[in-house]
Amino acid sequence: MAERKLRTPQDVNAFLNNPENKKGAAKGSIEDMHPYRAQMIAEQAQRYTPAEMIQAVKTLRDALWQTTSSTIKPQLALENALLKILGTGKKIIFNAFPKKNSALSALSVDKKH
Repeated sequence: MAERKLRTPQDVNAFLNNPENKKGAAKGSIEDMHPYRAQMIAEQAQRYTPAEMIQAVKTLRDALWQTTSSTIKPQLALENALLKILGTGKKIIFNAFPKKNSALSALSVDKKH
């Protein structure tokens, strides 16, 4: 399978620039994509670990299952799935009191009174 040989975004671009790979490509498949667009998508995909990608695909699979097996609207199922996927990422927490000697710590209440 060709996908296993595509290790870098540049490999994806080179693969798609080969006209032999475009022959008989199904609409919507990776072979049908514009090489630059596919390279950009591959670069974005490298930001995630394989475990994160697998979990995201499972979440989207479950959302699709919800739309076919219940009365939930597809838009709502997709929104819920995206919130679950994006909500599991690492969050940057703002530290309001970074150091004990900061100006903000001077505003704290003295407990000795």
